[in-house]
Amino acid sequence: MTTIMIAGAEPNQQLLYQMELEDEGYRVLTACNGREAMEMIAQACPDLVVLDPHTRGQKGDTVFQRIKHIAPELPVLVYTGYLASPKDAFSWPAEAHLTKTSNLDPLKRMVARMLDRRSGQAHLSQAWAHQAV
Repeated sequence: MTTIMIAGAEPNQQLLYQMELEDEGYRVLTACNGREAMEMIAQACPDLVVLDPHTRGQKGDTVFQRIKHIAPELPVLVYTGYLASPKDAFSWPAEAHLTKTSNLDPLKRMVARMLDRRSGQAHLSQAWAHQAV
């Protein structure tokens, strides 16, 4: 089953995102802070991270950098409602960025698109490996 980790969102938001994404057929893990996110990535190997840059306990850019350091191929969707900071989350080199709204359809579509893209890349990598043999 495809696993998505939601990191850094407020607990009520995490629960809402979890319920919506589970309804779409995904296994969903939640991490309330950067430390938990790193532990879950190491243990559960999620297929995608949805990262709210306003994580508790650590700055979101630090969490993002740590994710990319330990799992550089892991796709990260930066999902934020705040755009006015000097270290604007939309400037981070994530695979995708999305602005939060009360409508979760754009989130669900982006998650599906990112996972499809990742799946396609995995199939291409396997095909190239077989051609090289």
